[in-house]
Formats: sequence, C-alpha cells, structure tokens
Amino acid sequence: MVGIPDHEDPDIGGVMGRVKFEMKDTMLTEYAACLYPRENQEDRIFQIRKKRRKTVFVLAVLLAVVWLVCYFTPEKDEIKEGVVTRQDETYEKRIMVEGETAEGTWQKEISLEIPERVLSKEEKEKLKKEAKSYLDQKVTGENSSLAEIKKDLYFPQSIPSCKAAVQWTYDEEYIGEGGQLKKEALPDEGIDTEITAEVSYMDWKESFSYPVHLVAAPEDADWLREKELYKALQTAVEEQKEKKQIKLPAEINETAVRYQSEADGERSYEAVYLLLAVILFLPVVWHRQMKGKMQYREEQMLQDHPEIVNKLMLLMGAGLTVGKAVERLSAEYEETRKNQAPVRYAYEELCIASQEMRDGKPESLAMEAFGRRCHLMPYMRFASIVSQNVKKGAQGLLEILEKESLEALEQRKALALAQGEKMGTKLLFPMILMLGLVMAMIMVPAFMSI
Repeated sequence: MVGIPDHEDPDIGGVMGRVKFEMKDTMLTEYAACLYPRENQEDRIFQIRKKRRKTVFVLAVLLAVVWLVCYFTPEKDEIKEGVVTRQDETYEKRIMVEGETAEGTWQKEISLEIPERVLSKEEKEKLKKEAKSYLDQKVTGENSSLAEIKKDLYFPQSIPSCKAAVQWTYDEEYIGEGGQLKKEALPDEGIDTEITAEVSYMDWKESFSYPVHLVAAPEDADWLREKELYKALQTAVEEQKEKKQIKLPAEINETAVRYQSEADGERSYEAVYLLLAVILFLPVVWHRQMKGKMQYREEQMLQDHPEIVNKLMLLMGAGLTVGKAVERLSAEYEETRKNQAPVRYAYEELCIASQEMRDGKPESLAMEAFGRRCHLMPYMRFASIVSQNVKKGAQGLLEILEKESLEALEQRKALALAQGEKMGTKLLFPMILMLGLVMAMIMVPAFMSI
C-alpha cells in the first residue's frame, strides 16, 4: 500500500501536531485511483484525510461546547426576587418552594395556575377612547356622514394601536361583508338601520353602535342598468322555483344580452406540472438512448466480426496485402452505402483505418488504432494478430485468422442464443395478456349461462 509522507497541516497543525499516516486503507487508495487518476495519489489521499480530520475536529469542539452548556445549565429555573411572569393566556407552572427553619431546610413543590393579566380601570378607559376614535374615523368609509351613506362602509377587524379584535353586527339584507352596500336591495327612498361594533381585548369588551341612513346612489345610467338587470334576473329565478335548470331572459328592456359565469374551482396546472416533469426527465431519457445505441453498436459489431475476419482471410489468401484487403472491404461498404444500406459500425472503423493507411500511416499502427477504437475484445485481439504478423512477416497468418474465424463464429452463435432468450423474455408479458384474454373469452360465457 501507499505510505503517506509526513505533512504539516497549516490550519490545525498547532492543535494536532505532525501526524504520520501509515495505515493501509485499500478502499481509500482505490477511491483516489479511480476518481483522480491523473493526480498525485499520495497528495490526493492526504487531502482527503486532512478534510476528514478537520471535520472530526470541528465536531469534537462543537460536542465539547454543547456538553459544557448542558453541564452548567441549572436543572430548575430560579425565580429571581420571587417574580413570576404572566403569559398571554392562563397556564400552569410548577414551583419549588424552599424555606429554612430552626429544624432545618424544607422543600415543597407546588403546582400554581397563573391566569392571564386583568386590565386596570385606567387601561380600559384608554382602550375605549382609542377604539371609539379609530372606529368613528374609519366606519364611514368614503362617505362624509353616517346620516347619508351612498358608498360602501368600512368595517375594520382590529384596532391597530392595541390589537383588539372587532366583530360587527349589521342588517345583512342591505349590507354585505366588510361594509359593502347591496345597492340593488336598497329602496329608492333609502332606509334607516344600525350597525354595532363589539371590541374585545383580554378581559375587556365594549360595544359601539352607529345609526346610519342608507340611500340609493344617484340614478345614473350604470346604476339604473344594474338595478334593472338585478330585478329581471331575480324575477326569472322566482318564477322558475320548481325547475332544476333556470332559463335566464334573452332580452332585458328590449336589449339582447349574453351571460357568462366564473369558472368553477381553481385553475388546473396539471399539464404544466406534467410538462415540467417531462423536461426534468429528458436527461434520463437521453442517457438511456445513448446507452441503448452504444449497446446496439456493440452487438452489431460482434455480429459483423466473423464476416470481416473471413473476408480479410480470403482476400489475403488471394495475395492481397493487409492494406489492400482493408481498402477492398472499405470500397465494397461504400458502394452499399450509396444504395441506402444501413450503417455498419465495424465497417465505418475499417474505412477510417483504410484512409489512415492511404495517408501514409503504417499498416500495423492503423490496425492497432482500429482495434482500440472498436472497444471490443474480439476486435482488439484480431487487430493485434494482424499488426504483429505485419511487423514479423505474414508466415502463418492465414492459419491464425482461420482459427480466429472459427472462434468468432462460436461467439456469434452464443450472441444469437442470448438475443433469442432476451426476445423470449420480452414476449412473456404479451403472452400473459393473450392468455388472460383467452381465459376471459372462455369463462365469461360459461358464467353468463349459469
């Protein structure tokens, strides 16, 4: 294993000192070699261990601090000067009472219920003034006086200065939620009514009443049209009480009208989410596609391997050199490609090797590069055989190629069997579905005839 030399950590060297790492860590060494193959392995292992030491050091310091806090935190809260703080609501507090007598020290644990604080008379008077002043100012809304309410009122839900809650009581026939006037329901001569605000805060409650006179807005064209529409539609609803579907009038005051309604429910973003999921899933799809194409390339090249070996053996047996034989196979493949034949990846690599040979690259080097580009052991072995025989002479090459051809045929048979088993597995699910359909066709008439 790799022995890590002495290094001085500039950050924690004063605390940890100089440390020797002699422990044999096979997993860490393999990890560094696989993930950082082009870096200095000793330096990389040292950096990983240095980072781990820092993490352990920080956690140890944090552990010590937490332990000290826990150790020096008293088990019981001390009630200083006998003062207990009230909360916003009633709660129960367990109090340990200690005393000293002539007989000694005694302790008693008492469960004390502490209610919320009660407001003083002065505080209640102050709240009343603040609430009344705020409500008198806000309740009129945009109206100038409560004696003539033509626009919507304003019903605040709280008093900002003291956070007191406000509840409103009003005639729902003429006033809606929040103080909105129901103009279509107001009589032409107006109407007198009363609104009440109940303000509450802690144990204090107070009611404020406001008599108001609601009047119809000036009879402009828009207001009259809204009023006529409301009356016409309300009449249609009343006249069709017994019908499930209400037919609204097609004309109002000799004017043709159309109707629309707000869509029920909220907008559905399911399609957006679906498209977003598809977009996020695209990298996975692309990765699977690339992986599938690479696997298809390998299978196709393994299928073509025996054919290429046989053709090269025949051509070289006829007296052609390696370069001429490869050029001949490349030319034949180019002719088939002109006739829209499918791409054969092994022949594509042969075309590259042929071009390299024509450009002056030695045949042995071109064939070795061909084998490396194929990334498959049969091709690398075949290229190595041809390259070695080119360097040392062609004596015995045909016999070696013949043996290689026989091995390639056996590998092709094994590949065909594996693909057949794979296809059988893929057809299993459709066959089960067909079996289910056949069983259903047999069983359903049998049960129906019972």
